[in-house]
Amino acid sequence: MNSVPPSQSVLSRMPSASKSMCANGFDLVSSLMMAIVLMLGCLVLVLGTLWATRTRLIPDWDSPAATTHVSFATSAATPLEFEIPAGDEVVALEDPTLKQTLGQIEQQIQTIPLASVAVRSAAKTGIRGSTAGRIGADQAESNADKTVPRHQRWHLVFKAPHQTAYARQLDVLGIELGAFGGDLPGIDSAGDFALGGTAKHNGKPKTEKRLYFSWAQPSPLARYERSLLIQAGVPVAGRQVVKFIPRELENRLATMELEYAFLHGVASVTEIEKTVFESQRVGQQYRFVVTHQRPISSEHAHAASIDVNDRAPVNTDR
Repeated sequence: MNSVPPSQSVLSRMPSASKSMCANGFDLVSSLMMAIVLMLGCLVLVLGTLWATRTRLIPDWDSPAATTHVSFATSAATPLEFEIPAGDEVVALEDPTLKQTLGQIEQQIQTIPLASVAVRSAAKTGIRGSTAGRIGADQAESNADKTVPRHQRWHLVFKAPHQTAYARQLDVLGIELGAFGGDLPGIDSAGDFALGGTAKHNGKPKTEKRLYFSWAQPSPLARYERSLLIQAGVPVAGRQVVKFIPRELENRLATMELEYAFLHGVASVTEIEKTVFESQRVGQQYRFVVTHQRPISSEHAHAASIDVNDRAPVNTDR
């Protein structure tokens, strides 16, 4: 019986040195996970350090690079967040004077949306026309030499959201639209626009004595007027379009003007330089109301700035 030496038997049962030093799959995965955890930990540490010291590392971009300083009599320098205004800008920032304020109020009255005020212009015809005037002789005021004429003194203001409402407003007030000038002789006018318009022709312009007004500024209402005249069969191309005020309405306006003047310390129509009437809707009717009046004499300057709500309650419903 052959016998093996004990030392050789033990060595045959022990693993070789090369096999015991090799890493298996579990070791590889474990080392990879530990490396990832270590890198994440280092990253979190770096980010935490940056966050903790951000006020030192990140500049404050919200603070201005330079500030403007203004020196006052106290010798103290006050930092300002805006530039020093120039000379012309300082004038624009100043409060308006009383005269400027009154002028701005008057300007606002004259520029009301969808409204316009009548002043003078010219017409291409033998008729001496303007945006406010009277073609025939004016015998309505006896003190014509001392009084500002009505066609210069009166300013009418109209408002309307659309053409149909404006047509009804003219019909209720008894106002007719007219056209003259251009290459056509005479005066063509029309009224009763709710029924489509009734046109008529006057071949003798000097017999037309009604007061008339037209537009001082471009307005949608001016386009409505031309459209209404065209629907009534009145040619308007190259012609002056005006509103003719009936004598009855003119007399009522004159009465309202005087009553408003008396209530605000103006003794006579000779002291009135300007009166503004506004057409206002009351139910299904329309009426004129005095909204502004400017006297000629300086002693009545206060009356020029009287609020519209203080006007006299004069009824002008037809």
